[in-house]
Amino acid sequence: MTEKSNFIQNLQTGMNSIFYFKDFNKIMKISSIKNWMKKSAHVHELRPAKRGSALAFTLIELLVAMTVFGLFIAALAGSYLFLTRAERDTNELRKVYSEGRFLMDEMIETARGSTIAYDCYNAVGGDGACDGSSIDALGESITGTVLATIRPDGKRVIIKGEECPDDSCYALKKVVQEYDELNGWLPSESEGYYGSPDGGFQNLNLEKVEVENIYFIIKPALVSSASSPYVQIYLSLEGVSQIRDSVDFDIQTTVSLRNY
Repeated sequence: MTEKSNFIQNLQTGMNSIFYFKDFNKIMKISSIKNWMKKSAHVHELRPAKRGSALAFTLIELLVAMTVFGLFIAALAGSYLFLTRAERDTNELRKVYSEGRFLMDEMIETARGSTIAYDCYNAVGGDGACDGSSIDALGESITGTVLATIRPDGKRVIIKGEECPDDSCYALKKVVQEYDELNGWLPSESEGYYGSPDGGFQNLNLEKVEVENIYFIIKPALVSSASSPYVQIYLSLEGVSQIRDSVDFDIQTTVSLRNY
């Protein structure tokens, strides 16, 4: 009986150990599952960056980034200022050339549809209005700084260039005259030239253009029925803009006139 009871007791102790081992495995498994769930719940949580972490920028990296950004902004600003200056310069030059063309168009309009006032260039019978032009030695052309024409309505138009006091430029002047049998050629009152100083001449000079040189070449030098007269006009201009100190340019053209 004693051996039997000992056997039964030992068997019962072994069974308890087996069940205890199984329960321990279950506990371990459950504990592992709980730990896994806790880790999964915090996967997407933000964690403060630790010193030396790859997610942070160092002071050197920040300085390099700021330097590159500053160079980019400087280059962009320089390009913008260059384009703005070029645009303003272009606009100023356009104004200068426009005023130069205005002066040339004024002289072309004076010559077109008119004929040469040869009486004005006559050194003997002239009234001195065309002083500054003369017939060349060969007698082929009239050269000088005065252009005098007779319009179809009988009025005389004179454009002349007078040297500035310092001889560095020319002042362009224009007058329209009407012929009076008693007093000869007088400034036209109907066109606003009568009563003005300097014999009725009015200045043509503009704000942005200065005339450095002007001369006319008129051919033929005398009235001729063989060919129509023509005049060559030469203008040397200096334009002053707000950006550039000055810009020099020349304009020339040839105009055919009527022949009576």
